[in-house]
Amino acid sequence: MKTRILFAIFVTCLCFSLHAAKFWSNFRHSSNLATEPNQYIVQLRCSEPTGVTLEYRINNEVQTIDMLDFHEFGAFGGPLSCKATLNMNSPDLFQIGFRQQNNVAPVKYAGTQPTWDEMSAGNWDFTGDATPACLDLVDWNVSFNDDKLFIAMSNSSQSYPVNSGYTNYCYMGIITFPADTSPTPLTFALIYTIDQAGVINPGLYKINGTGLADITRIGDITYSHPEGTSILYLSCNWADLMADNLFSIWFNSFGYFKITPTTQTVTQQEGFVTVDQARNTIIYPTNEQYQFVENHPPVLNYFTYNYLWNGLEYPNEFHSHITYSDVDSDFPLSATIEFDTGESDILFYEDYNFDFPVDFVSITYFPRIYWQTASLKFWYTYNDYVEYIHSNVSNDDPIVPITSLNCTVYPNPFAKDVNIQIDNPEKGNVDISLFNIKGQIIKHIHEGMLDKGTQNYVWNASESEADNASGAYFLRISTKDKTITKKMVLVK
Repeated sequence: MKTRILFAIFVTCLCFSLHAAKFWSNFRHSSNLATEPNQYIVQLRCSEPTGVTLEYRINNEVQTIDMLDFHEFGAFGGPLSCKATLNMNSPDLFQIGFRQQNNVAPVKYAGTQPTWDEMSAGNWDFTGDATPACLDLVDWNVSFNDDKLFIAMSNSSQSYPVNSGYTNYCYMGIITFPADTSPTPLTFALIYTIDQAGVINPGLYKINGTGLADITRIGDITYSHPEGTSILYLSCNWADLMADNLFSIWFNSFGYFKITPTTQTVTQQEGFVTVDQARNTIIYPTNEQYQFVENHPPVLNYFTYNYLWNGLEYPNEFHSHITYSDVDSDFPLSATIEFDTGESDILFYEDYNFDFPVDFVSITYFPRIYWQTASLKFWYTYNDYVEYIHSNVSNDDPIVPITSLNCTVYPNPFAKDVNIQIDNPEKGNVDISLFNIKGQIIKHIHEGMLDKGTQNYVWNASESEADNASGAYFLRISTKDKTITKKMVLVK
């Protein structure tokens, strides 16, 4: 059924504006993760992950891949993120787009006229809901470059006639701003129609009503219908749109607009009447891209730590901080802090912009007296990492000589792993054995020559050589001159 409507329909929004809101945020990338020569693999991440699909162009075709939601180690206290890993066939610069429901950031096109497959899908329409078939829209695509906005639509026939008798046909890509809720919303349209001097011809129009007198031509369009296809290509110049003061203000304020492909009939008696209208989509023409470069290891600096929280000291609450810098603006795949006591924790980053140095922090809960060395590892590929090692012993601390055999175990009681520290006053044969409460040997931790100094061991109570139940265990350290025993309590 035909209905008379405003000659424009609310449609898309552009994103050249640097201040425009987007439905994705914090786009970031890893280094090249390939393990073989001439391979190019990158992991891409962004925030605001609810159902985001990533798009990219490869082999002259726009491909899509669902981004997986995951709890990222990054952004301390930040939101859920999403990620996708791309395996590309060359290191060439490639453009990236995003999609979320009826929001699309189309993949930018570097040439002069993209084909249907080189454009991002706009939306669709029911087939057979309008007559004649040439005015029955099926689906449409969209793209852009630095100079032009591209819209392509397909119909139920392989023809796009511009009139039938005294009725003219219009094929339109209508542009509106979703935020414009005024009674007469700002509307623009790329119109392919009859070339009738003094009345109407193909072009870019600003629309203020439903009649021929309510439209103003503000620029040219290019149009083509390849023979044997059902596709009509339309494009207009950004410069013509931006030359309109109202469009420029709205575009720079919001950075997006809505596109609604529409077919209409035009007569002197009725003016413009809508015949069919495809589903509209909000468009964000933002230029996201990635270029493979030679990997450079990141740099770690400025490690600090304390046991403070909101200015108060907590002996069992360890806070660390380190600054991560990457000349290629790559994020690390993972970052951890590991202690010689066996404890470890994840490092969280406090900013998503890896164009600049980013601070990583951790909060780890264990008594401060236990650890001597901390190792901070940042994995920037699947096989490569950089490491920062910090010793908890100052160069100015006096070295206390070991004068007698001693043993320290911690934590005690313990749930799984127990750390065993042996202070050996002289090199010699030492036996370190573990017994259960019945006096049965559970494990020989060390037998034979032991160097002078401090030696560290870890016993994992879940090891397979014994069914280690909760209860008391005894560690016996024997030398030729002395034997000491330590009681340990396993709590599962």
